[in-house]
Amino acid sequence: MQFPPVLKIRAFEQDSGQGIAKLALKLTLFARHKNNYTIPMVTNDSGRVELTIEHVRQSIKDDWELFPMDYSSPLEDCSPDVEIRVCSTEDVHRTIEAMKTFSSAATISDELIAAFESAVNDQYLPAKQRFNVEETSSVGIGVFSRARVPS
Repeated sequence: MQFPPVLKIRAFEQDSGQGIAKLALKLTLFARHKNNYTIPMVTNDSGRVELTIEHVRQSIKDDWELFPMDYSSPLEDCSPDVEIRVCSTEDVHRTIEAMKTFSSAATISDELIAAFESAVNDQYLPAKQRFNVEETSSVGIGVFSRARVPS
């Protein structure tokens, strides 16, 4: 896989097209061997995240160091088809607990934990989208508000 230098992600309200700030997302890289990699992130004030290849490599390195028996694929061996997921409320809570548990042994920042703690995911329905990072370095994911669930 050739991951782009920067992957640009935009989360927006499906109805209005407005970006959603403080939305917790996870990018899944599908490994060819052993476990997949999951990278947590939170959108900025305009509903965007810019995920650098350096951040992705550091996240993979952290997983290898924390769980050496569970991971073996380098980034280049992962599938170019990846998944972006808008976390459920439960997933946000589980992620916060996991980040707090492993923050001292990994490069999980206090800022990322705080961002997950203030995430607005309880106002939106979970969603996911697959795409190929070799074909695009910019992706949008539309999300429905819980206040207006589609019929």
